[in-house]
Amino acid sequence: MSGLAVILCVAIPLALLAREVQRQPLKRLTLSHFWYFTLIWMAAFPLRAWLVDTGQRVSQVIMTGAATKPDSAFLAAALAVAFIYWLAVYGGYRWADEGSSDTPSATDHPEEVGRARLFAVGVGWLVVSLGATLYLAPAPSGLDGAPYLSARTGAGLIWMLPEQFVPAFIAFLGCVTVRPDLVGRRLLIFVLVLATAVSLWLTIQFSTRRLLAAVLLGMVVVAVLRKGRLWPLGIAAIFGSVFGAGIFELVRAIPAAIRNATESGESVAVAVAATMDTALTKNLLLLLSTSYEGADHVARLLDKAGWRELLTGIDHGMSWLFNLGLSFVPRAVWQTKPVVYGGLEQMAWLYPAYVKDGLPTTAIPTSFVVDFAFGFGLPLGLVLAFFLGRYFRVCEGVLWNRAAHPVAVGFSLVTFIFMFNTVRGGTATGQTLVVFAVVAASMYGIGPTVATVRQLVADTFRLRPCKRGAAPPRVFFYPHAYLRDRQMDTIRAWPAGEVANPDLVDRRHGAQVSRDAALTTRRRSWKQALPLLNIKRRPMAAPRGAAVYVWGGLILSGSYIVDLDNPYALTGYNVFATRLYRPLIRWFLQSSRCLSIRCLSRACLDGVCDLYGEAVAAKAVVAYPFMPPKVQAPPPASADRCRFLFVATQFEIKGGAALLSAFRRVVAAFPGATLDLVTHLPPEFGEAARTCPGLTVHDAGFSREQIAERFLAHVDVLVHPTYFDSFGMVVLEAMAHGLPVIATRLYALPELVENGGNGILLDPPVSIWEGTRPGPMFSDTGKVRAALRTTDTRLFETELANAMLALASDPVRRGFAGQASLDRVRAWFRS
Repeated sequence: MSGLAVILCVAIPLALLAREVQRQPLKRLTLSHFWYFTLIWMAAFPLRAWLVDTGQRVSQVIMTGAATKPDSAFLAAALAVAFIYWLAVYGGYRWADEGSSDTPSATDHPEEVGRARLFAVGVGWLVVSLGATLYLAPAPSGLDGAPYLSARTGAGLIWMLPEQFVPAFIAFLGCVTVRPDLVGRRLLIFVLVLATAVSLWLTIQFSTRRLLAAVLLGMVVVAVLRKGRLWPLGIAAIFGSVFGAGIFELVRAIPAAIRNATESGESVAVAVAATMDTALTKNLLLLLSTSYEGADHVARLLDKAGWRELLTGIDHGMSWLFNLGLSFVPRAVWQTKPVVYGGLEQMAWLYPAYVKDGLPTTAIPTSFVVDFAFGFGLPLGLVLAFFLGRYFRVCEGVLWNRAAHPVAVGFSLVTFIFMFNTVRGGTATGQTLVVFAVVAASMYGIGPTVATVRQLVADTFRLRPCKRGAAPPRVFFYPHAYLRDRQMDTIRAWPAGEVANPDLVDRRHGAQVSRDAALTTRRRSWKQALPLLNIKRRPMAAPRGAAVYVWGGLILSGSYIVDLDNPYALTGYNVFATRLYRPLIRWFLQSSRCLSIRCLSRACLDGVCDLYGEAVAAKAVVAYPFMPPKVQAPPPASADRCRFLFVATQFEIKGGAALLSAFRRVVAAFPGATLDLVTHLPPEFGEAARTCPGLTVHDAGFSREQIAERFLAHVDVLVHPTYFDSFGMVVLEAMAHGLPVIATRLYALPELVENGGNGILLDPPVSIWEGTRPGPMFSDTGKVRAALRTTDTRLFETELANAMLALASDPVRRGFAGQASLDRVRAWFRS
C-alpha cells in the first residue's frame, strides 16, 4: 500500500480543518461533531492501515488468528473506500442546516423541568446501575476472555443496566448547559464527584474504559460550552480520548495487576511498575491500533464479499434493525431470538473463527463503513454516511443553542461523547440514542423527548415541519471570514423569526484595522489592484428557499440581498473593474434572484442609480446601520471645560494631522479643552502629540463596547475631519450618545451631520470622492498620504480650530447640537 495514499487521507481533512479554523472561533470548532468524528476516523483508517501494512501491529492480528497481514491491495482499496465514505459524511455536513428553531425549549414544558425531579430520577437510575452491577459482577465467564460479554449474552436486558447512570448523567449535563439556574453549585459538584467515582468503579468491575471516558469528556464539553475560554482544555480532552488508550488501559490494568500480585504473593510495587511499562511503552502502538480497528475490517469485507454482496448488501438490514431496537426485545418474549446479532453478526460473518459453538468469543466492532455496507451495499452506505454528516451539523447547532431544550442538548452531547462508538460501530450507536431517549423521557417528560426526536429527524432529512402560524427562516447571513460591528448589528436587528443563522454573531468578532495595516506604506492590496468581481457561491448551509444576505458581493445561485456601503464594493473598490464588469453587475442586480439592494446611505443609492440605471435603483433602499439611542439626554455642558474625541485607526487619512495642529490653537485660546486621540499614531507625529497640552493618545486596540464605555460616555464633542470615508460609523455612534459632531462634507457624512444643527461640516482639502463619484485617489491610501504632503491644509486647520472653539465656548450650543443628534437617531430607529 502506498504511503502517499495514507498521507493524502490525512492531509486533505487537515487542510479543510485549517480552512475551517479561519471561519469559526476555536471554542466552537473544538466541540464540532464532524471534526471529532474526523479525528477518530484518521486513527481508525489511515493510521490503522499504515500500522497494519508496515507490520507494526500485534500478535493478535485481525481476528483471523493467522500470522499474515491483509493483502496490501485490499488494504489500499479499503482505505480508498473509507475515504470516499468520509467525503460523503463531509458532504452531508456541509450541505446541512444547523437545526430548526422549532426544537422545543425548556420553557415550552416548564412542568417537565424541575430540580427535584432531576435529582430524584437521576438517583433512581444510579441505584439501578449499582444494583445491576452487584448482580452481574460475580457472574462466571462463559466466553474466553470476555466476562462482560458472558453477562450480556446470558442475562438478557439486565446486561445494559450498569451503564444507565451515564445517559442519566448526560441528561443532567444538558440541563446544566441551558438551564444552570435549576442546578445549584453544591448539587453540581456533588453529581460530578459521584459520577466520576461510580464510573471509575465500573471501569474496574467490567474492564471497560468507555464509561469513565464518557463521564470525564462530558464534564469537559459542558465546561467549554459554559466558559468558551476553556477551549484548550477541550482540545486536550478530545485528543486524550482518541490517543489516550494507554492511560485508560492503566486504569483497568493496574487493579488487576494488584489483585494477581496479592494472590500469588509477589511484590505489588513490582507488578504495578511492570504493568505501567508494558502499557505505556511496549504496547503503546498495540493499544492505539487495537482501539481503532477499521481499515483491516473493510479490507476483509472487500476480500470476502462478492460483487453482488458489495452492491446490494449481505443481511439486507437485519443487523441495522437489531442495532436500532430489536436487541432490546427480551428472550422471554422472543424465545428464538438469536445470540449473535447486530454488530456481532457482522463480526461473525467476517471472521467465523471467532464464533465457537454458536457463541462469539469476543466483541470487536467492525467500523461504520462495514456496518453501513453490510445492510444494503456500499452505494446505499454512502447515502447513510451523507445523512450522518447532516445529523452532525444539526447536533452542532443544537449544542450552541441556549434556547434549546435540555433533551435536545443531551442528544447532541450523547452523539459527541460516544463518537468513538459511531466510528467503530455505525448504526450500533442507535442503541445508545434509544437508551438515552428512555432515560431523558423519565427525567424531562415524554412530550419534550418525543418532540425533540421528531425535530432532530426532520432537520436531518430536511423534513421541515414548522409550528402552526410560523414562517420558515427567509434570510441566511453570509458567513464571512470576519464581520464588522455594523454587520453584526444588522444581524441582531433583523426580525429573529426570519433569520436562519442568528448565532453567526456568536462566532464572529468585530474586525478592526490592525496597527500594522494602519501604518503600512503599501498603497493598495493585490485584491484592490486586480480587476476582480466579488461573486460568491451560495453557502452550503443556507436553507432551501432562504435569501442569502451578502455584504459587498453577488451570489451565483439562489435568491440574495446585497448590502453596499458604496457601489464600488462589488469589485473590491476597484473603479476600473466596476466599469469593466458594469453590464454583468447590472444583469446580476436586475435579475429576479436579487431581492433587494440595501444601501448604507442616500449617497450610495445615488451612486447605484448613476452606475447601473433606474431599473436597478428601483430595488435599492437606504438602510442606515442599526444604532438606537444609547442615552436619554446629552451630557451636561460645562462653560469652562470641553472634552474632544477623535477615533480612527488610520490617523493621517482621517484628518489626524490637521486636528493635531488645530488643537494647539484651541487649547491656547480655551485652556479647558482636552483631546483624546484613539488611533494608531504614526511615529513621525509622536513628538508633536507628546508636547501638546491637554492631548492624550490611546492606541486603537479597543472594542466598540470599550470605546463607548471609556470615551463616548465621557466626552462632549466628536471630531471626525476625514478625507477617506464612505459612511463613518463612529459618527453614528457619537450621535447615539448625544454628542455634537464636527466632520467633513464627504459622501454620506452630510446625511448624518446637519451643519448648524447637530454639528458643523467643513470642506476637506483632500478627498477620495467627487460628490458621489470616486476621485483620482479613490481607495488608495498611498495617494491620499502623498496628496496631504503637497497640499496646503492651513486654511482647513484654521476652520477646524474655529469650529472646535465655537462649540467649546458655547455650552448652550453644544447641548442643542447633542439633543439634535439624539433626535435624528430616534427618528431613524424608532422601532
